[in-house]
Amino acid sequence: MKHKVLLLFLAIICLAVIQGCSGYRSPTPYRQKYDSRTDVPSGLSGELPDTRPRDSVVVKIRKQARQLIEDGELDAASQTIERGLRIAPKDEFLWSQLAVVRLGQRNYQQARSLAAKSIDLAGRNSALVSRNREIIQEAEEFSLRQ
Repeated sequence: MKHKVLLLFLAIICLAVIQGCSGYRSPTPYRQKYDSRTDVPSGLSGELPDTRPRDSVVVKIRKQARQLIEDGELDAASQTIERGLRIAPKDEFLWSQLAVVRLGQRNYQQARSLAAKSIDLAGRNSALVSRNREIIQEAEEFSLRQ
């Protein structure tokens, strides 16, 4: 039962991170559409989209990792994200996704560290910075409960 609750919690966190990293609204709330220039998930109004060019391989890796996280395949998601980080070591979204995975794997110290790294790289993306701060707070709360 605890495993199912943790997976549900992880899926919600993942969706919140994805939803919070956007700069425009999508007409489809669950199956989000992507900006063809940046492949940044949609959903939060008021934020500017990340307009830096993105390698299509990294975009595919982000999508694959998101699906693996939603399916509860945390080890596979971790491997996929780490492959993406070898290609694009400054991709703040991948660092944030990896923080979510580590949180789900109960590696709270590493989740905090990875979220902090994502904050450092996020620049003006206040939604991503905010979400990473939530990850750090959740990791601290969970580590206190152990």
